[in-house]
This record gives sequence, structure tokens and C-alpha cells, in this order.
Amino acid sequence: MGKNELYKNKIWLVNEYSKRTISDLAKECGISDTALRYWIIKFGIPLRTGCIRNNTYQNKEWLVEHYINKQLTCLEIAKLIGTTDGIINYWLVKFDIPRRDVNNREGDYRNPEILRKWYIEENKTLKEIAKLCHISASVVGDWIMKFDIPMKPAHKRIGLPLSERQKEGYRKLSQKFKGRALSEEWRNNISQSKKGKNHPNFGKKCHSHGKRVWYKCPNGEIVSMRSNWEASYADWLNQNNINWEYEPKTFELHDGSAYTPDFFLPDKKQYVEVKGWLHETHKAKIDKFRETYPDLDLVVANKKYLQEIDCDLMKEHPSNKPSIRKVCGICNVEFKPNFKQQKFCSIKCRNKYISTSPKQEKVARKKRPGKYNQIGSNNNSTKLTEEKVLEIIKLWKSGGKIKDISAMFDVSEGNIGNIVSGRSWKHIER
Repeated sequence: MGKNELYKNKIWLVNEYSKRTISDLAKECGISDTALRYWIIKFGIPLRTGCIRNNTYQNKEWLVEHYINKQLTCLEIAKLIGTTDGIINYWLVKFDIPRRDVNNREGDYRNPEILRKWYIEENKTLKEIAKLCHISASVVGDWIMKFDIPMKPAHKRIGLPLSERQKEGYRKLSQKFKGRALSEEWRNNISQSKKGKNHPNFGKKCHSHGKRVWYKCPNGEIVSMRSNWEASYADWLNQNNINWEYEPKTFELHDGSAYTPDFFLPDKKQYVEVKGWLHETHKAKIDKFRETYPDLDLVVANKKYLQEIDCDLMKEHPSNKPSIRKVCGICNVEFKPNFKQQKFCSIKCRNKYISTSPKQEKVARKKRPGKYNQIGSNNNSTKLTEEKVLEIIKLWKSGGKIKDISAMFDVSEGNIGNIVSGRSWKHIER
């Protein structure tokens, strides 16, 4: 019996399986785990429910010796005996073994001095530090930001080599801005060029707020609102039959900035701003609006105001955009369109509309002789005529092969087969 077939020896398998795992034995014998398990069951050897583990970490004296005296970390102890650092940590707590301070651990990424040494002085990348500490690169990046360690450029941080084109681009930018400082005047000019009416989105409704609530108005229009409270206030306006418009106009303030009130009530000629928490910047903008437009009435609807008018602030509104529904122009059935210009619920209704449209009938008559007569050579897509079909039938009856006939008339063999069998060109006598 060769070395690779030792697993077929019951005595050897019983002795080795009591000390080693199935994976180790299978690797040594050059077979799969499933095959080795088959032989274990065949010999009647009881299978273990779990793997063999070194439980020496459950000895308090051994744990104190390695963790306190030898100053090993939980991860190092776990690797030493083949377990996880979480289990080592559990038994340290269970035995009331005092844990070392995070900032005093040597070689720990959670120590700011060591992390700064690795990242700045030794110029290691995030991946190199992560590999050293057996963690992910994103965790290292989080701790670097937490300790306010200056982050290096992306290619140096990740460790990717720069291409020649990237190097040339960096060199040109470096030469262009070398010794050049951005003045306050230049910064102000850039700021003013995108401020107020100069902003490209001035007066346009924003449909991508950070928190988006979709509200369906009574007229069927779907509006993107900024909060649940705005949608609840719109509900209250509808219940009290008050006409309203959402963000209808953007105003330019005296300092050049822009402001858009949430609601406009045409009957009362009143603007309403719904605010749950009034930040200092919001309060300053509202004051500027009142200074710039003293004749306009602006009401700030805070929590107290909304509760006084019995507005339901606890109601949840959908954050997903409701599906748009249309009515079919033929069968008058409501349907969900797949694209904006869709007018009919199905192809059947669309074809029915085309067949009854006078314009489409005229086009059809120009293309084909006779109204929808597509028999034989009247079909625009056919390559054959009645004379050629008669010749094909004659050649086939005289013993010609379908393959040769198809090559002669430049059509497929299936087409020739349909002709000679009568499945197509049925109006021609055979």
C-alpha cells in the first residue's frame, strides 16, 4: 500500500484521526475531504462534531504568563494556539486579568505615536500597516483621521505606482502653481460668480435633497419635499381646502445670496417656511429676506406653530418616488408607463391606434399595393417572385437538392423547405 493510500488502512486512520483534522489528513493523502470522510464512515469510526482545539488559554496561570509577563497581544496569543483574539479577550475578562492600556501597547495601530511613526516616518502605506496589524486598510485610515494625522496623496497612501502620464500631469501642475498664492480678491471673485442669480441652479427646483420625501398633490403632480413635516403641512393645507404652491419662487437677497421659501399660499398672499430646528444660518437668511422684502409676509412654521394648528407631525411619508400612472388612449385602462412618452398600455392598443389612424393608412397605401395586401411578391421584405417560386418547385420535383436550390436563389434552406412543403407561398398551385 502506497503512502497516498494510507487512508485505506483502518488502524492508521484511527490513530491519525484521533490527533489530526480531516483536512490535514486529506491533504497528506492527496484526496478531498469528502473522500476521506467516506472512508472514516466506512470503517465505522465515529465522526467528531468539532475540530480539535488547544484549550490551554482556559488555564489562568498560562494566560497570565503570556499576556502579563511576556507582554503578548490577544492576537499573538490567539495565533499561537490556533484560536481567535475574541476568545482570548473573553477569558481575560473571565479571569479578571487586568487589560493593558491601548495607548501603551507596543506595535498597536490604536497608539497614535506608533501609527504616526509607521505612516509618516517610515512612509508605510495603509495596506502595509493593515497587513502588519491583521486588519483592513479602511480601519487604518479611520484611526489616522481620528488622530488628526495628515493624510498623504492617494497614490502614496494606497501604494499604487504613478504612470508616466500621471507624473507628467503632476509636474505641469506643480510648475504652473509654483510660488503662486490665491489672493482674497481672487477667492471673492470666484464666490461671487456662483452666488445668487449667477448660480446655474438659481430658481430651479432641486429634486435631489439629502432627505427626500415624495408627496403626491391633489392635482396628480408629484413633488420632492425636504422633510416629513413639510409633507404633513401640505396634508393639513389640503384638509382645510387651502391652495398652495411648493417652492414657486427664488428671491435674491441684498447681499447677493438666494432664498426659496417652502410654501406660497396664493389666497392669503403669504409665504411659509417650515423649520423643525432653526439654525443660526437659517435665522440669518430669514432676517435678510425680511429686510430685503419688507412688504412680503413670511411665516416661520416651527414645531409649536404646527402643533397649534393640529398638524400631524408623526405621520410617515414615502421616501421612494411613487410610480406615475397614465390612462390608455384606446381602452381607458390605467397603467404604469415604461417611458415618459408611452401613451398606450400594450402593443395591441398601439396597433389598434395605428390601424385606425388616417395618416398611417395613407403611408401603408404608398408602401404596398392594396390595403394591407402582403401576399406573395406584394410583401416588401421578400426576395422571391411567383415566377421564381414556380421554378423552385419545378427544380425540386425534378430531383434537385434543397441545398443547391437555396444557393442558386440566395435564400435559406429553411425557406426552400417551406416553399416545397406548402407552408409558405400557399396561393401558388403545386
